[in-house]
Amino acid sequence: MKNAIISSSGEVARMTVRRSECADAEDIERLIGPEALELFGPIDVLQILEKANLAVTVAGEEGDVMAHAAFFDHPAAALVDPLHWESFIQKHFKADAMTTWNTLFLHLFVSKTVFSTASFQHILRWNSTNGVLCICGDVHVVFCVSHSAVFNTTAELDFVCLLSSTSVCLGQSHSRRRRVRVGNTTFACVRAEAALKKMLEPLERLTEEDDQAAELMAYVCHRRRLCPRLYVRPARVEDHDDVMHIVAQQTKILSSMRRPYFLSELIEAQDENNHAAVCESDVTITGFISVTAEVDVRRLQEHFDLKHFAGLCKGERDDDEDDEDEDEDAGDEADQAQDEPQLDRAEIPTQEPLEEPDSEAEQASQEEEEVLSASSEETAPNVFCIQFFFSEKNFEMRSLDLIPYIFQLFPDLDFCIITVPTLSPDFPLLQNFLRVPPQPGSLLPSDLYILHRDGLRSVKVRPALESDRDGLAALVRPVKKGQKALLRDLDLIFNKETDAAECSLQAFVVDVEGAVVGTLIIRDEMDLEYIRARYNIENFIYYSHHDVHEHAELRHFVLRRCFQHFSRHLFKETLRLTRKSNIYHRVYPIGLGQEDSCVDHLDFILDCAVPVRPRRQIIYPLDELGANAPARCITDEQAPFALNLISRKLTMEPKVTVNARIVLVGASDTGLSFLEVLCFCPHLRFNNLTLISTHGFPADCGQAGDEFLSTSHAYSTQDMAQLPLRSCVTEVAEKVVAINRKSKHVVVSSGAKIPYDYLILCTGVQYQMPCPTQVDQDRSAANEEREESSFPPRYTGTVPSNLFTLNDQHDCNAVQRWLLENFVKGKANAIVYGNSLDVFTTVEMLLRVGVRGSCVHLVLTPTQRTSAKDSPAASDVASDVHPLESDVTDDLPIESDATNDPPLESDVTNDPPLESDVSIDFPPRINDPNDSPPEINDLPRESDITNDSFRESDVTTDPPPESDITNDSPREPDVPNQPSPEGNATNDPPPESDVTNDSPLKIDSPTDSPPEIDDANESPAVTDPPSDSPPEIDSPSDSPPEIDDANESPPVMDPASDSPPEIDSTSDSPPEIDDAISPPEIDPPGEVDVTNDSPPDVINESPPESNVAADSAPETDVVGGPARENGTCSDPPLDGSVTNEPPSEPDLASDQLPNELPSEPNGSYFSDPGVENAVMEAMKKAQVQIHRNCLLMQMNDGDHPDPLTSVSFSTDSEPLHLACGVFINLSNRGVDYDAFSSINSSFLVFDGRLVIDSAFRTNDAAIWGAGPLTKFSRSYYSDEWSHGNFNSKEVGQELAAVLLTHFDPTLEAPCPTPSPADRLVPIYKQPKIQGAKLPGRLNYLHVTKPAATGPHGPSAGLARRIATGHPESGNYFCLHLDRNQVVKTIICSSFKLLPVSNLMCLYGKHQQLLGQLLVRLHLGQIDDLYSFFRQSWCLAIFHDRFNYFEEELLQDYAKVDGEDASPRDLMKDPGSKAALRMNVAKYLAFNRNLLPMFPCPDDL
Repeated sequence: MKNAIISSSGEVARMTVRRSECADAEDIERLIGPEALELFGPIDVLQILEKANLAVTVAGEEGDVMAHAAFFDHPAAALVDPLHWESFIQKHFKADAMTTWNTLFLHLFVSKTVFSTASFQHILRWNSTNGVLCICGDVHVVFCVSHSAVFNTTAELDFVCLLSSTSVCLGQSHSRRRRVRVGNTTFACVRAEAALKKMLEPLERLTEEDDQAAELMAYVCHRRRLCPRLYVRPARVEDHDDVMHIVAQQTKILSSMRRPYFLSELIEAQDENNHAAVCESDVTITGFISVTAEVDVRRLQEHFDLKHFAGLCKGERDDDEDDEDEDEDAGDEADQAQDEPQLDRAEIPTQEPLEEPDSEAEQASQEEEEVLSASSEETAPNVFCIQFFFSEKNFEMRSLDLIPYIFQLFPDLDFCIITVPTLSPDFPLLQNFLRVPPQPGSLLPSDLYILHRDGLRSVKVRPALESDRDGLAALVRPVKKGQKALLRDLDLIFNKETDAAECSLQAFVVDVEGAVVGTLIIRDEMDLEYIRARYNIENFIYYSHHDVHEHAELRHFVLRRCFQHFSRHLFKETLRLTRKSNIYHRVYPIGLGQEDSCVDHLDFILDCAVPVRPRRQIIYPLDELGANAPARCITDEQAPFALNLISRKLTMEPKVTVNARIVLVGASDTGLSFLEVLCFCPHLRFNNLTLISTHGFPADCGQAGDEFLSTSHAYSTQDMAQLPLRSCVTEVAEKVVAINRKSKHVVVSSGAKIPYDYLILCTGVQYQMPCPTQVDQDRSAANEEREESSFPPRYTGTVPSNLFTLNDQHDCNAVQRWLLENFVKGKANAIVYGNSLDVFTTVEMLLRVGVRGSCVHLVLTPTQRTSAKDSPAASDVASDVHPLESDVTDDLPIESDATNDPPLESDVTNDPPLESDVSIDFPPRINDPNDSPPEINDLPRESDITNDSFRESDVTTDPPPESDITNDSPREPDVPNQPSPEGNATNDPPPESDVTNDSPLKIDSPTDSPPEIDDANESPAVTDPPSDSPPEIDSPSDSPPEIDDANESPPVMDPASDSPPEIDSTSDSPPEIDDAISPPEIDPPGEVDVTNDSPPDVINESPPESNVAADSAPETDVVGGPARENGTCSDPPLDGSVTNEPPSEPDLASDQLPNELPSEPNGSYFSDPGVENAVMEAMKKAQVQIHRNCLLMQMNDGDHPDPLTSVSFSTDSEPLHLACGVFINLSNRGVDYDAFSSINSSFLVFDGRLVIDSAFRTNDAAIWGAGPLTKFSRSYYSDEWSHGNFNSKEVGQELAAVLLTHFDPTLEAPCPTPSPADRLVPIYKQPKIQGAKLPGRLNYLHVTKPAATGPHGPSAGLARRIATGHPESGNYFCLHLDRNQVVKTIICSSFKLLPVSNLMCLYGKHQQLLGQLLVRLHLGQIDDLYSFFRQSWCLAIFHDRFNYFEEELLQDYAKVDGEDASPRDLMKDPGSKAALRMNVAKYLAFNRNLLPMFPCPDDL
């Protein structure tokens, strides 16, 4: 059976060979027997896996380890010095051919008994068939060997060697075989020795009498024995059929060519310029190659940057001059360069310019002109080309054996080139070739790879000597940056001095037959703790298994281009010679003054290194922590940088190269997140990533004026500096004006053409120049007429020089400079026009730069009214997007009343909500702590289509019926399958009555179903007898007040009064806890101090301590915290929220408090009306004049608008006329006209937005879209959902994940046929985040769950509101919990800077996890949520790895106790408590560097 093990008993198991992982350590340890300890000495498996250059595992069908082998680039240190093993082996054994380049040493081999010989054989080699049968006793083994076989992975490897003590001799007599049982495994004492003896042969000893080597035995396995090099010969016509068999397997070329016998014609046409060859293995043809010297060099020069290769033409060479140079003084640098062997002449510049050009661009232009002019004069090409190459897949790794042969066919040519289609997958032949970047604007759909003849020579890495200085100076002379720093560090090394940081430096050179062709300089890594705390290096290494002195920093790296394929060997040898295990390379942003290292070329480093993700940082209250704070080396800030890591095991793990031309349009949060995912793929190397953005990367514009606009907190300037985007992405600071789908290129504003294979459109939406209505100023209905138009007309006139439309940091910086230079000192009016959050941040910024408040006019446009059926209007303020090419924010809030309400969470479930005790119950176990529980279904999901309710998003085939229920009207959550008796029979709007405002329902018992509610009107069904007052609910007075989050039954109101209860707005009132079914954004006045949402069988006898006031002003909505009665609030115990019983609730007696809040409209511009009132009051104090419901009517009374001196607005009453000194526009948000024109003219479907499917595809398979620019197709019947409703950063991450399935060989390829799930709108879980600096110097943060666009009724999913402080006092903190007591909304408004990264971690956390939040509130221990979340116990929750820790705990409990076990039962089990304590202790110990304030078991 193929890929299976068949035993005599008929058992079947599959086996594969792969690279080892750290997770294999436990299984490998079980395989270690006494004979392995005797042969290899003491074994630390994790240490070996961390330090091995190559570790290979044979895995069974279930993933269990059946055999393992580890290989190093040096013998065991206990036997031979790793630094000098080469000379030692060649001195004492007959091993002249063994070098550091072609030899690995076996340090460990273990296996199960019956698989020993077969496993080791297949670890070393890769068979030429898919499966090979090996007989091991009575077991038949069929191996499926992957590319992890040692000889197959490393093409340059020729020898695998084993050094051991003479006391352990391979091939012990079988009479000495004994069996040892360890655990459940039986080991044969000599099974490993027998396997090794069969594959290894002893080396002949040269020095028998030498005491140093007398105790050593050396064994070697030659490549030629298992995987011989291919035999290459000229092709013959009779080879045609064999070659065509390979062609038919590997390509579809026959189906596209009309000449079926082109290959035989090609073979017959061989001459001195055209050759064809085949390679054989055991007389079987395994590959074919055709080369020609007839190359169109001029065309290559037009399409590719060949200035470093002399244009691929032969240069003039004067042999007499070379002879004279050999006799001259060697001290002269120029003559010294001539004395060296002539290597890579094409790379050496012909002449250095006498005067330095003014810029790098001019210098590059001069160099290119010189090279191309020289090549035009010399017509003889110096290149030959590979025309065709075919190889059987099993022999692809041996295709490099063809390269020396084809160079022999053209002894007078130095360069070999091959062109590869950009969409072609990577193949091993290209490992030694260098990719040449294309010329800007080249539309050639191929990449050029080049190899110089000198690249076939052997290299040697050795420490730099003082005699190498002149050669190194000549090597770095063409390098533009850092050459002085490199030479300075060389002098420090030769003088045995330390650098400015008092670090010792070490230099190494690449020696090719006496010529220095490369150098590398490292120093000890001094900021190791900072790197570990700020970057996720532990994703790639086990930090505890590396000593501090084993980490190094890369200072300088220079290597000639024709030797780029030796980069990995250079790093591998450097690590061995310095006894290091990791090298870190920093990439600083340009302009920070930190880029003093000399690197040429950075691509060579990126090909070998893996990018390391930065870590989200905890914001510590350092003053309060004192001695318990982390070390200063961690908390002190440094200049930000992107980090790359090179470790020992990475030096033999080549990356998969992706040459597909991926062009991203728009530097929005969605686009940046997309690029981030691609650039951080550790095993992929994207060579053709391009960003087209009007102003380039956002951080390139600086951050002087970034506070004019709100932010999504997705990418700050520091975040951008820590990402490797600039190293991996080509930046085009242009604007796309056209898309050519047939030729697959885009046209930018300069007229240049940029080709693509995949075009990603993420432009988002932008504020547009407003178009004056030009209506008669006497028409009072102008506003109403304008509001009916969803798409305002486009302005095509002259844009005034003092009118600014702000969309990104570049625009903000420009307006700030203009204000400081031309406006601040004057007294003219500054007009801010719009109605989004950005208008308030702009007003605050104007006041900060010095503009008088009396000169600022805030002109607010009318709020758009949108319908769920219609596409979002171009000027809709609810668009959750950010402008094109900006990182300020992609997630603007939904500010309008119609869009702030989240979707109903219970309209798709048939189960009634559960009751839970706030002080004891735990949240339902879910996989993601940030996810909503399964019972809450406010997002579209697969279960929607099984409900009996009628919504547009639930129907996938038939259009919805025209009734009120299809207009996204709220429905009764508790009766999802029973239509309302009245609501479905009419399309008339509901009558306006008190019952439509969610009046309390009469509930007789906890088990009784509530009365049915009309889905359209949301009023209770008629019950007998009707009553205007809610029912009373009974409860024992001595029981603690229960809080029912699920049933949401309203507390009892006074039946004699219809008015809301009064609130005592005093400082002694407790924090607000509102049990309401209103959406989180609604914060109406008249709320009670403490509201207990009691179940129907509970009655609270005594009234609350605070009185109730009748003041309904929004300013009194939020009250202060309680006076402390129980002393100061102390930190809860470490595991008190999960392992101990929660503290008993106080015996609070309260009157029945109203669940139905007074009808108060939501804030017009903020989700919280208290914040809005505070902002308005602050602007009033600053004398900012506010004008509401205004539309721009005329500029300069209809005259020429530049400069703009006056503007007129139509209002609801009289027209408004204002003098104008500067006009800042933040209105008419929509798709940019150039983007729309490009999309529309290329016949992409555009329906108010770019139409895409659930997999981001447009109607063109090569063009994808994401972000607020897009909308889902109407076939989904979910117009209320689009990417603009979700977190844009998460959307970009999902976009990259979908695209990676086309390139990542480790991922499953996308299915060509769509699945039923493709007809559902995708689910995104991360919150929408919004931050701003508001008038009154308020720092504002709003974190909320995604919400659908369109009108919604009150949300039944958010049951509790907790607030402390006052917005106007600058200490306001509000949390909204859902029915499962999980935080779903965070609103903060403070005079102090907000710890945003900490506060965002609260989202999705259960209140018990937050220090028993509700219990402490009822105990009166929390008077300020800011202070509460600054306590040291919270820091563990703010840690970036806490979510992973929480997920692991949930998964462990699910495995052990099953799905039916409740969290409470798990905590009552002593065994579960002990296991939890142990896991918490491990978590704190592992992260001790960032959480030193927690005691660890070792400390106790």
